[in-house]
Amino acid sequence: MASKYIKSELKSLFTAHWEYLAVNAACKIDLFDLIDQGYRSLDLLQQKMNSKGKGLYHLVQFLLEQEYLIGDCKRLALGARGSYLTEGHSESLKQMCLLWAAEHMDAWQHLSYSLKTGEAAISHLYGKGYFDYLNDHPEKLANYQQAMFEYARDDYRDLYLHWDFSAYEVITDLGGGTGALLKALMPAFPEKRFRLCDLPEVLQLREQQDSNLEMIAIDFFEPLPFTSDLIILSRILHDWPDWQAARIIQNCKSALNPGGHLMLIENANERVQAHLLSLNMLAICKSHERSTEEYISLLDEGGFELVANTEFNQLQNLIVFKCTTEI
Repeated sequence: MASKYIKSELKSLFTAHWEYLAVNAACKIDLFDLIDQGYRSLDLLQQKMNSKGKGLYHLVQFLLEQEYLIGDCKRLALGARGSYLTEGHSESLKQMCLLWAAEHMDAWQHLSYSLKTGEAAISHLYGKGYFDYLNDHPEKLANYQQAMFEYARDDYRDLYLHWDFSAYEVITDLGGGTGALLKALMPAFPEKRFRLCDLPEVLQLREQQDSNLEMIAIDFFEPLPFTSDLIILSRILHDWPDWQAARIIQNCKSALNPGGHLMLIENANERVQAHLLSLNMLAICKSHERSTEEYISLLDEGGFELVANTEFNQLQNLIVFKCTTEI
């Protein structure tokens, strides 16, 4: 009986990606948004999309079976899952859904290349690093940044409760994308000055302007043109191998005011089984997830001393450092 169960389990594993790719396809054709906008029958959807054949029927039936949709083909409505995949939902996950079936899926299909060579499959496939590729494709960059905003929006909403940010006059989010982390912090500290720093292509995606927020276009591999009391690197270092991470750390060190702190927010590899995530980082960035001890060692080599290491959420630790050597 055990072998029968194992074989059945393996057979299900081999096609486990079908559900995600079906949902991804529904997002690509804006099916959930169209139903939300009033196209609430299969006939109306087929007319709107000029859809041929029975494929849309089978997709809708699957989404009904899995409760992404509710009702029937004549009276469709969004289920709880489907509502999160609309653009208009206040906590939409649509951009996340779109992200993982694109270049990441390509890279995973070439994971064997990364395992043999230690190199990023993305670079092998596209002739350049992942972030350079994104910067060359504005629509891809927008999707990536929107997806990262969706993750950060959920992960950082109570960040202000986990550290005493009142001690700093200037708080900098380095490589902060379109500002989800600072959006969580700023309402709790309206008297503080905040700084959002990223590549110019990224910053131009942010529409909202705030009087106490300064946006500075930077490349964090180059010397930073400012000083700050606190620099936050949130899910930045895990994107880079040690030698490039060390370069970012040194640039942060040069930009810290006396007594300032460097804060990392990273996945805690010792708390969470992150081996699949590390394989993803290898295939995409030639990097890997680190334990907090590895981050502490990396920062120690860069002239920093640990101040605090606390569990922030189910996945991540908040690790704070101060300088131990003169700049």
